Amino acid sequence: MIIFSGGRLYQSAAFFDIIFSDGRGGILMKIIHCADLHLDSKMETSLDADKARERREELLATFSRMVDYADHNDIRVIIIAGDLFDT
Repeated sequence: MIIFSGGRLYQSAAFFDIIFSDGRGGILMKIIHCADLHLDSKMETSLDADKARERREELLATFSRMVDYADHNDIRVIIIAGDLFDT
């Protein structure tokens, strides 16, 4: 059984905590799933230099909040699908 306990939205970057249950009310494992973070992207394709810098800072801050959330909520695994960095 998979229970979606809800998502958190931080400045247009979403991540979801997923709870795996044993069907009797016990929690087997909690994970976070997110995707396509592109932490090192220059972001200058459609943004001017100031907005691109602001967006990069937002992405890093969101990533940091996600890791803190995992630490404080007994999340055992963070799955990052897609691109963590631009390549």
